Amino acid sequence: MSDNTRSRSHGGRNGKATDGITRTPHRETQYIHLVRLAWDLHRRGLGAAVELASGLEPVLLVHRPNDALRVMALAREGTWFFTWGRGRDHRVRALANDAAERIWEVAR
Repeated sequence: MSDNTRSRSHGGRNGKATDGITRTPHRETQYIHLVRLAWDLHRRGLGAAVELASGLEPVLLVHRPNDALRVMALAREGTWFFTWGRGRDHRVRALANDAAERIWEVAR
């Protein structure tokens, strides 16, 4: 290995990689939930894209004719939810059997 080559290891303690990059398991879990939802919506005929803007929470953009529905994955008291607005009517448990169906209905 030359002096210009650094080996990278992500096996550090406390979520800290040995190369100085801090791992964020919470955001990775958000991403996984959003990708799963995107795939479920894709199977129902809706297009969607996960946006990973620097410094912001990941968001799923569900394509609609005039705009995009913004869906986030958030954890509350150990339970993951998809949210697309404010209030109880704008959220569903991420692992609920009808989660994609509920969001599909809102997005159409």
